[in-house]
Amino acid sequence: MRGAYNRVMNIEITTTRKMELTPAIRSYIEKKLSAFEKFIDSKKGKTTVYVEVGKISNHHNKGDIFKAEVNMSYNRKSLYAVSEQADIYAAVDDVKDEILSEIKKIKGKKESAVKRTPKTR
Repeated sequence: MRGAYNRVMNIEITTTRKMELTPAIRSYIEKKLSAFEKFIDSKKGKTTVYVEVGKISNHHNKGDIFKAEVNMSYNRKSLYAVSEQADIYAAVDDVKDEILSEIKKIKGKKESAVKRTPKTR
């Protein structure tokens, strides 16, 4: 599965110093974010998705709080999402859903603009 999305999308994952990136977390992030691949035009080259995950300071919170951030470009627009959850997997799911929502919104605007253009004879 790893080679399937490396053709059009590169996922760069970093962690904060308070958290170690385990193979299970890396695999989960890559699997979830590979959902973006079907919206990326392979003719425009590779798209890089920057992901940062980590444990944030629990200064005012009890228990562990995890943060996931995603930053990427899509159709010349910069997309950014951030989520803080008690579970790292829930935080990754939140940012994936938020970015997918933004991509679909941009794609919908682009398609409706194409439909609005008058046809010439």
